[in-house]
Amino acid sequence: HGTIQIHEPPIRNSGIIGGRFLRESLISKPGSDPQNPIYYTPADFYIGAKIEVNGHRFILTGADLYVYRYMMANPEKFSTEVVDNIRDYMYK
Repeated sequence: HGTIQIHEPPIRNSGIIGGRFLRESLISKPGSDPQNPIYYTPADFYIGAKIEVNGHRFILTGADLYVYRYMMANPEKFSTEVVDNIRDYMYK
């Protein structure tokens, strides 16, 4: 399992200043058994994915070149659909 961190973009005129929401942490999926938690994995993260952390929902809206290079170096961790999703985003 890996850790995740969450940064929110600032949203103008909303009162949301953006920045770090969560430092690197191991996060279990909502509804999983606390005695045997199911954790988020790299395959859960793609553009448009909805992630819930501590009662807050997030939508992945972007990725950087580091993410894409990590995916290319670790193809066993990602489905073809997730790789295609990030590749399409990078080409836009």
